[in-house]
Amino acid sequence: MVALSPPTTKPLTRIEEQSAAIRIERLFSIFVGAGYFAYLAILGPQIAAQFSITAAWWNLLAPLAIFAPPAVLLIAAITRRRTLAQTASRTCAVVFIIVGISWFPAWNGGTVDDQLWFSVIPGLAGLAAAITLPPRWTLTLMTAAIIPAQLANALGRPDDYPANLTANVLFAFAFILPYTCAALMALRTGRVLDETRAEAYAGAAAAAEADARRSQRSHVDGLMHDWVISTLLAAAKQGNTDSVRRQATITMDKLNSPPEEVTTLAAGAIRTRLRAAVLAVDVTQQINTRLDDDADSLRAPVDVVDVLESAAAEALRNSIIHAGDDADRAVALHITGDAISVTVVDDGVGFDPTGIPPHRLGLAVSILARVRSLPGGSAEVVSAPDAGTRVDLRWENIR
Repeated sequence: MVALSPPTTKPLTRIEEQSAAIRIERLFSIFVGAGYFAYLAILGPQIAAQFSITAAWWNLLAPLAIFAPPAVLLIAAITRRRTLAQTASRTCAVVFIIVGISWFPAWNGGTVDDQLWFSVIPGLAGLAAAITLPPRWTLTLMTAAIIPAQLANALGRPDDYPANLTANVLFAFAFILPYTCAALMALRTGRVLDETRAEAYAGAAAAAEADARRSQRSHVDGLMHDWVISTLLAAAKQGNTDSVRRQATITMDKLNSPPEEVTTLAAGAIRTRLRAAVLAVDVTQQINTRLDDDADSLRAPVDVVDVLESAAAEALRNSIIHAGDDADRAVALHITGDAISVTVVDDGVGFDPTGIPPHRLGLAVSILARVRSLPGGSAEVVSAPDAGTRVDLRWENIR
């Protein structure tokens, strides 16, 4: 669970959910991990009863190898340790195959009246593979899990099971394949949803910029028609008179003073641009956004928003690169009637801020110096080794 309040920082509300793909991946991880333990409870007596046909080393290692990785998967999914959960899910699939193959040298020639216990759950191995692996590898591992299990069943049972080996293998495929494919499609749907959401935010930002350009063109066209051309016509007719000079002065002032809607952005446009900047770095990053009731009155200069979005993107990029593979991170955006605040925080490896050279561009220039150079801008990085990192960016409208 991400430590959202490194030393001396104000706690930030925990973001419980992330992208659609990560949520689905986590739910499948919990489902698969819990499924293994449900089968362990059901198969426990059967596992013990079949110890007589295999070597002691296999009886000790096989159940541990099959059911230990799902325990890690379940705990990691519940505690949101995504990297660990991904490793555990792949381990579940690979270890099942190893256990199935290792049964053959461990078999002593004995038979049992029931199915071999591990041949009952190859579908869980396929689902575990589907959590993080692409379809080709998932189906390959699923096949590699089914065939040794069914072949072991054919050798370890005295009835007509061996004669029906092909039919039983095909039945296992037909039973397991729909569930595995459904898992693959669900996870793919989550990724597509995340990509679509990111494209929507980027499109909204582009539309806002296009509207600003159209507004600017309209403003320039109006100035040309209403002031520049009329001033030139007045000069042509009246010559260098006091009234013409006054009109020319007013025209120059208007040319040098673009309208507010061209040079400033409202709260909605600010939110769109900052969210798009974050999602451009990591499409799976959830952003906790809060607009106060008076946020509609805010008008922030475009160059201020440009600096904040660049700094926020760089802070998130630094976290992804340096915080560590197991780090969780959160991004929060808060807009009020007179201020914009962006916070990027993680629970990663952290660092000693006093040991960062002033010339380090990512932190010193791209984040701290640029934001602090803004009138009303402030930036702070709080971190410590093994205590995570928090980056606070803020701009306040100075009236």
